[in-house]
Amino acid sequence: MHKLTELRCKEVINTRNGERLGFVGDLRIECDSGRIVDVIVPAGSPLPFFSREEYVIPWCAIEKIGEDAILVNYDCPPKPRRKRR
Repeated sequence: MHKLTELRCKEVINTRNGERLGFVGDLRIECDSGRIVDVIVPAGSPLPFFSREEYVIPWCAIEKIGEDAILVNYDCPPKPRRKRR
């Protein structure tokens, strides 16, 4: 079991192309079941509040949560999705 604070310290790496996507910024949780739905990774800045773009990675795309990194099998869009305001 991992805490959100522990996940934020782990780098997210895409196993499809070896690309470093960044660090976990937030999680999206389904309120009714309490399940994690998506992992949100801010793109372009190591600080989530400065980034305007993000990768929204489905929880099912996570292959392995290791000591230092989270490996995902994710078909990245050419550019990360812009946050809605």
